[in-house]
Amino acid sequence: MSKPSLRLQLTKLVLYHILLWQLGRWPQSKFHCRADVARLPVDEVSALRAIVRDLEFKQQPIIRDEMCFDEVSAYGFKYNCDCNNTANLCRISEIAINNIDLTGTIHEGVGYLSNLRRLTLSSNKLHGSIPDTLGNLMHLGTLDLSQNQLSGPIPASLGSLGSLQYLYLQYNLLSGGIPRDFGSLTNLIELYLQFNMLSGSIPEDFGNLSLLTTMDLSENQLSGPLPESLGKLKSLTTFYVSANYLSEKFPNTSYGNLTSLKKFSIAGNYISGPLPVETIAKWTNIYYLVLMGNNFEGRVTEEIFGLQNLQYLYKTSSSFFHFAGSIIYMCLGHFFDVARASKFSGPALLPGEIFSCDINTDDIRVFMQVVENFNFQVINLLTHITHYLYKGTWCTISCDGHTEKSLVLISDLATNHSFPLPQKIVNSANFLSLTLRNCSITGPIPKYIGEEMTSLRYLDLSFNKLTGGLPHYMKSDMIYMSFSGNMLNGPIPRWIFRASQTRMDLSFNNFSAVDSAVPSNLHLNLFACCPNSSTSLPDITHTVLETNQNHSLFINCGGEETTVLGNTYDQDNDTSLFYTSPKKNWAYSLSGDIGVLKSNTSDFIKSTTRGVSITEAPLYEKARLSPVSLKYYAFCLRKGKYNVMLHFHEIIYTDDADYTSLRKRAFDVYIQGNRILNYFDIRDKEGRVGKPITVNHSAEVVHDSDLLEIHLYWPGKGSISYLPNFNGPLISAISVNPEFEISPDKYKPLRIALITIASFIAALLLLLAFAWRMGWLSSKEVPKIKIGQEKIDDELKDKLVTVKELINATENFSDKKKLGRSGTVYKAELQGHVVAVKKLDPAQFNEKIEGLNNEIGTIRSLQHNNILELLDVHIDKDLQLLVYEYMEKQSLADILFGSSTSSTFKLDWNTRVNICLGIAKGLNYLHEHPRVKILHTNIKSANILLNENFEAKISDFGFASLYTKEDKIKVITREVPQGYMAPEYFQTNVLTSKADVYSFGVVVLEIVSGKRNILSKSSEETQVLLDRAYQALAGGNLKSLVDKSLSKYDEKEALVIMKLAVYCTTLGPSVRPTMSEVVSVLIREKTLDEVFPPAKLTGDGNVAGSTSSGKTSAASTSSNDHGKVFLD
Repeated sequence: MSKPSLRLQLTKLVLYHILLWQLGRWPQSKFHCRADVARLPVDEVSALRAIVRDLEFKQQPIIRDEMCFDEVSAYGFKYNCDCNNTANLCRISEIAINNIDLTGTIHEGVGYLSNLRRLTLSSNKLHGSIPDTLGNLMHLGTLDLSQNQLSGPIPASLGSLGSLQYLYLQYNLLSGGIPRDFGSLTNLIELYLQFNMLSGSIPEDFGNLSLLTTMDLSENQLSGPLPESLGKLKSLTTFYVSANYLSEKFPNTSYGNLTSLKKFSIAGNYISGPLPVETIAKWTNIYYLVLMGNNFEGRVTEEIFGLQNLQYLYKTSSSFFHFAGSIIYMCLGHFFDVARASKFSGPALLPGEIFSCDINTDDIRVFMQVVENFNFQVINLLTHITHYLYKGTWCTISCDGHTEKSLVLISDLATNHSFPLPQKIVNSANFLSLTLRNCSITGPIPKYIGEEMTSLRYLDLSFNKLTGGLPHYMKSDMIYMSFSGNMLNGPIPRWIFRASQTRMDLSFNNFSAVDSAVPSNLHLNLFACCPNSSTSLPDITHTVLETNQNHSLFINCGGEETTVLGNTYDQDNDTSLFYTSPKKNWAYSLSGDIGVLKSNTSDFIKSTTRGVSITEAPLYEKARLSPVSLKYYAFCLRKGKYNVMLHFHEIIYTDDADYTSLRKRAFDVYIQGNRILNYFDIRDKEGRVGKPITVNHSAEVVHDSDLLEIHLYWPGKGSISYLPNFNGPLISAISVNPEFEISPDKYKPLRIALITIASFIAALLLLLAFAWRMGWLSSKEVPKIKIGQEKIDDELKDKLVTVKELINATENFSDKKKLGRSGTVYKAELQGHVVAVKKLDPAQFNEKIEGLNNEIGTIRSLQHNNILELLDVHIDKDLQLLVYEYMEKQSLADILFGSSTSSTFKLDWNTRVNICLGIAKGLNYLHEHPRVKILHTNIKSANILLNENFEAKISDFGFASLYTKEDKIKVITREVPQGYMAPEYFQTNVLTSKADVYSFGVVVLEIVSGKRNILSKSSEETQVLLDRAYQALAGGNLKSLVDKSLSKYDEKEALVIMKLAVYCTTLGPSVRPTMSEVVSVLIREKTLDEVFPPAKLTGDGNVAGSTSSGKTSAASTSSNDHGKVFLD
């Protein structure tokens, strides 16, 4: 036998024995012992099934009592168990479901997993509220619900979690106050609540959290003072509360005890008093300190420059503008090359996050590069082992041997005295950034800035009173450098023109004129840098001083040239740091930096991601942004007073999905040097609808051919800590009009020419109107309306048609196209799409166009499966059209009570139950929307539409606020006889969501019975379905109301639904359930007894109808009688 054959035989023999050995093990380990496996109890299995169902997995994990034995992690559902093999019993101890885009809600059943020690559901898209039942988990040590879309208040019950050590609720839409009961969490180590909508004050009881090391409450709406009691937290190492509305004086005395502090930020608030220098001096471990953008007073003293660890100074302050003050100080690591990042892979990161997990020293560079790709260019690497908890995982970075760098920021101090920079700064060679902006600093620039700060990357000395020249050279490789707004003079050094990798700003100084061409590859602002140069203000205006004097100006900031309301707005879409218009009648200059390693001036023009339904919409499609300062100049204006109108629209901080809607933009506006707006917040002024706003101000030009200056400046308020820094001034358009009469003699030829042109245009418009009526014009000349979407090149795009095409599709609103037996909704079929077009009554709405636009903006923002989608609108004074998705089965009333088109449809029992549930979910969405609470006020069968799958869609809501008293009387006159209206319509002017609950109950009775609420009318009495329901409930015979055409149905379910409907129609609004409670009953999460305990249904609350036979009930009598009295 050859040698290869022998090897083959031996290999087979070995494999054969291994196979026999494994087969011998399997029966024992996998099958023989299965009967003795420790199992989960039934209640935990039931709870887990409810939890995974409501989380809405794309593929539902299988939940069994043997889960702990199988140890399977399916579809991203990870868990751990504690098992007692002796007792054959297991308990769920940990659940981790992170970063898999779950879109559901958190079921209250999680509160029944009594042995749970760790729950992490972070980085999903969960909505709804946090269940109160979480307060039952007495063993819970870690709760991480961060980075979701959770709304509503934080349950006070969480304050009873005595074992809780780590609580992460950041990046959600939570509102209300921070529960005071959190002061009882005495084992808490880390608390993260940043990026929510929490309001109220910081609880004094937080001073009891003696083990707390980290607290982050930044980017909320907290107000009041910093609690003195926090001075007792001697274990606290990190405290962030930036970008809130905190005020009053800094608690110097007690906060001096926080000697463990390493990172401290209260930036972007309204805290006052002197700079807490003495307190800060006691924080010997501090390496990250931010007081920026507050209302501190005083001046920067040598004590601040002499802080023991101070190596990175960023200071911006002002005595000129009298703004607030701030300090930042942090430990920083090295920069790494972003372009070479290739080894890292992981979940998407959000601004402000630190991600690190089990990386070795060689991988630190890769980690840093990836973070920089997400716009972090300064990351702190400590010189010892640093631990982080990221998305439920403990992580470690080892960076021994790295040189420690530090950061300090001081900004916008209110000081009456100027001061020079110190002659020497400790450890200046280790500074990465030095920013001393707007601080009333005088004197020359010290030599150490150019010669000793060899690590310097960011330098900002703008808006001061510096004199002398620039440094002769810079030893460091600068990323950004600004000397704007000083009194510097002398020649501009040659090294400036060789610094092609540095972003530089030398504007508004007194340098000597540049004697050679400036290289085109420089990122350099030279606006008004040098007297007698081509960019100085006198030179810009020189060519038009003698011949032209302007009396108006229109600028579309960030956008293209456009004509709005007869005025032509100049284009302003240049991406330069400074720009002069081709007509030389205006210019702009911007200062500041967005703080990222690689920046482009195109970052300073922003486009909207959502439409604006107003006449001036072209002005709000784009906007110009500046990180710190934006100045516009109008040149050569005639002497006199002008109305300056500034147009604003928030188009950056708008999205809940990426949490930018939670950020704050606050800036000041000066016109002719006078501050007209202080801490101006666009989104706050726009309100919930997000409608663009304008600000008008009267300004005077003192001399002919003088300048008009408009200056927008960011004083450090609001959001500051997340890069890129897009929280500076933002403006959409500027219009300047004279408040004086233009001289008729001087401008007579011009007036004649304008009259001639106007006459020609008027004739042309008449001709165009006639041509449009005749259909001679192409569709491009008419407004477009969206009727759906279509797939083009594998991409969904909006399908648009003209208003004329839409009207033609309704056959000019012919009765043949009318949907339903009444109303003004028409079917339109065109180009393969079918839509429903609602024509509003011009007599009712033509004087309420602005209010109508506001309500439509709200309606278009609503997205829910059970809310009828508004596709588009056309609104002008004479024609108002709403375009909705088309519902194939028309209305519930048509199906239930018969019509020519729907009489063939019959609803089985399951379909009726699903319709009830759909209506309930839609109403709950309207009532509980986190941004806007909406009352329908007109729920009835005719307003419930059904699609081809018989899914319910709520329609005809959102316009009740526009009704006049006469309109409301007409509505009541029309609707009262149908019996859907709650009694409080006639008793009070204040309605609540419980009025919709009443109407919902009536509709449910109609769905179950197949009969109208008003059964018959006579001259003597009216028979009402609701009366029969109360009589049947009292007689224990609700089954008699079920539609006789149903061949089979769930009798028990029918009784529950009919009882629920009756309870919804109780006279007392406070006794009726909420729609969320209704939903919980319909999906069998709660029983009727849980929602309506016997004690609740006593007294006058349950007197909704009479049980006497042969008489009209209290409900119907009350409703109809009140209606008659009101109308009389």
